[in-house]
Amino acid sequence: MQFLSKFLPVILTVVSVGFPAHSLKAVTWIIDEKNCEVYYEEEVHAMISLSCFKQACGARDFVKKIKGVYLKNPPGELAKNPGSPYCKWLNGKVVQGRNSRGSQNDFCQAKDGSLIDLSALGNK
Repeated sequence: MQFLSKFLPVILTVVSVGFPAHSLKAVTWIIDEKNCEVYYEEEVHAMISLSCFKQACGARDFVKKIKGVYLKNPPGELAKNPGSPYCKWLNGKVVQGRNSRGSQNDFCQAKDGSLIDLSALGNK
């Protein structure tokens, strides 16, 4: 038993270094007649632009900026997606994409063109 408790953390560390924390599987969404690749990012619990994987991007900054912020819909306006008011507050653009299976999804597009799943902004 002492052997396991002593060496198990070392074994697990060596094994985990050899494998990525998440599988990077890009999915293509068509937005404004352009192909946009996104993947599921566990850190933000949302689909986010593939370009955000190795570099800073506006979409990832959106998640940081809305922490602790609570916005209500303007009076008389019911948002289809609870992330819409946050996207507008961040000066993003709400865009709709469709994939090869015909599914549709709303995204918030940052000024640099990066995307984040709109529902992630509303379900923070």
